[in-house]
Formats: sequence, structure tokens, C-alpha cells
Amino acid sequence: MVRLFVTSALLLLTALPAAEAITHIPVYKSTEHLLLHGAVAQRADAAIRLGRRREPGAVGVLITALADASPEVRSLAARSLANVAKRSDISLILGALHKAAPVQKTALVREMGILAMPQTVPVLIPLLQSRSLTVRRQTIRTLGEIGDTSASAALAGQLHSSDARTRLLAAAALATAGTPECAPLLLPLLHDKNRQTAINAAVALAQLHNTAVVPQLEAMLHQPAQPGYGARFYAAYALGKMGDTRAVPVLVSMLKSSRASLRATAAGALGHLHARSAVPVLIPLMHDSSRLVRFVTAQALGAIGDVRALPALQRGLKDANEDVREQSAKALGNIGDRRAVPSLMYAAEYYNDDAIPTAAAIALGRIGAPRAVPLLQRLTRSKDGRIAQAAQFGLQLMNRKTWHK
Repeated sequence: MVRLFVTSALLLLTALPAAEAITHIPVYKSTEHLLLHGAVAQRADAAIRLGRRREPGAVGVLITALADASPEVRSLAARSLANVAKRSDISLILGALHKAAPVQKTALVREMGILAMPQTVPVLIPLLQSRSLTVRRQTIRTLGEIGDTSASAALAGQLHSSDARTRLLAAAALATAGTPECAPLLLPLLHDKNRQTAINAAVALAQLHNTAVVPQLEAMLHQPAQPGYGARFYAAYALGKMGDTRAVPVLVSMLKSSRASLRATAAGALGHLHARSAVPVLIPLMHDSSRLVRFVTAQALGAIGDVRALPALQRGLKDANEDVREQSAKALGNIGDRRAVPSLMYAAEYYNDDAIPTAAAIALGRIGAPRAVPLLQRLTRSKDGRIAQAAQFGLQLMNRKTWHK
């Protein structure tokens, strides 16, 4: 009977098609194999697992996966490679990158910026000499995102590039990864034909705050006025952000520009300088046709803190734009004059959107108006959590003000 059963079983197995029989035989596939040859979901999972292994041996296959057809797999492979780089010899990554295609290098460099890994800066700097413009540009972006000053000199070298986009990116990167010694190299970019490059250079100069370049910036203030933007304006912006009040006259003249972005930038710089002399010129801008200009002007008037701006900011509470209304409420709180209390109480109680009542409630607390206490107490029971929280904070601010008195 047993012999008959075994014979029958063998006959049954031989009757199965070859392909069907094979599917029942488990085949071990390594994670590396799945990353390169599996389905999309398998490749994505394999990329994640290789990043967790902490094995330098995973570098090669992860580099290969940076050219995967799936964007998800490419992104995961880049992140895993960056994770491996955290725990292993950076030179392994550098060696693998030399053999990688531009698309692979770009993906990895982008991911290093997302993870903000200062230890990868020595790997990234040589990529600034890559033949691929895409790789060079992404490397500059990533070095700026990491913000490590050890890349300062290498980034400064890119300011002389014949590629306008590269100069633009390098100027922006130096704002976060530069050192004060780089400031003189940024000065020529204030004359750059590309407006955004000049803006980035001015922002970087303000960030680096190297007083050694102040005489050159001041000299630019006396250059003939140019229509729209120009080195004169960028120099004024940089000086304004550095706290140099000699920029005020130029910035005030820029408030009359036909360009809204120029008017807004000048207003913001004047606010940063707390330029009280500019208040009479700033007030009319609360009626500007550009909501950006009105918003920045309200912000600037609040920073300056001059009571002459009260009527304009109270009208700003009724502006057509919600952001301008909210910023006007904040500015009135910063000025701290009790004549603004009735307008702020009305805004806190009757405005429908939560942003304005929230800002108004906090502003009332900053001013310290006792007659607003019952209103704020009622608002702490509001169904809108943001308004209730702001009213509670306003009461706390008021109590501190009373206690200090």
C-alpha cells in the first residue's frame, strides 16, 4: 500500500508543468538584488533596508539605484546613501560619486542638503568642479542648505562663474555658509545684470555684516539714480539691514518707485532701521495699490513704533486684504498707544476670520487696556481654539503689565 501511494505521488508531480513546479520552490533573493531587479515596491523597500544596515558595502548598489526609473526609489536610495555616509568613511561615498552619472550625483547631493549633514561638505566641495552644470548648481544649493562655513571659500569661487544661475545660487549660499571675509567678493555682484543675483548679494552682505565693506557701499549711495533697481538701491538695502542709518535717504527715495517690489523692500529696510524720519513718507503707502507694499509698510510702522502712524494703521484694520488687517493689528500692539484700543476691541469681537481677532486680542494685551478685560475673558470661551488661546495670552500680558507697574 505504501509503495502504491509513493508511486502515485511521483506520477502526480511529474504531471505538473515545469513552470508551475518551480513557483513552489522558494528562491532567496538578496536585498541588493531586489533593489536592482525587483518590482517598484520591492526596490523601495530594499533601498530603505540598505540604509538601516550601516554597511559601507551598500554604497555601490545604492549609487546605482540613484538612476532608477522610479523617482520614489531614487529618493529613498539617496536618503539611505546619506544615512550610510553618516556612519561610514566619507571617502567611500566620494569614490563612488566619481564613477556615478550626473543624474546620480545630483540626486545624492540634493538629499545631503535635505539631511543637512556638515560632515559631507568635504565630499561636496570637489563636485563644484564637475563638468555637469546641473551637478554644480545642486552642489551650491546643498552647501547653502547645510550652512557650514568650511565651504565658504569654495562657494566664493563660484561668484565669478560665467553662468548667471551659478552666480545667483552662490550669492544666496554665502548668506548662510559664508564668512565675513567673503563680503568684498560680493560687492561686484551688486552691479550684476541679473536682478535676483544682485538681490542675493545684498542679502548676503547684510547677513555677513562685515563693516569693512561699508565705505564701498556708502560710495554706491552717491551714484546717479537709475530707473528701477540698481547698485545704489542694493547698497542701501544692505546698509539698512546692517543698521547703518546713512542709507535712509536713498531708501526713502525708493519708496516712490513705480515697482511694487522695490517699494516693499525699501519699506522693510526702513522698518529694520527704526527710521522715524521716514514715517511721514511711509504712511501714504498704507493706501498703496499693492497688498505686498501695504503689508510690509504696516510691519515697518509697527517696528518703528511712532504714534503718528496710528490713524493709518487703524484704517488698515479695515483693509480688503486679510494679511494687511492682521499686520495692522500687530503693529498697533507694538506701538502700544491706548487710543487704538476701541478699534482693536471691535476687530477682536466682530471680525469673522480668526487671524484678525487673534492678533487684536494679543495687541490689546500688549497695550494693557483694563477696559478690554471683560471682552478678552469672553473670548477665552470662544469655540475657535486660536482665538481662545490668544485671548488667554492677552490677559496674561495684561497681568504682567499691571504687575510691573
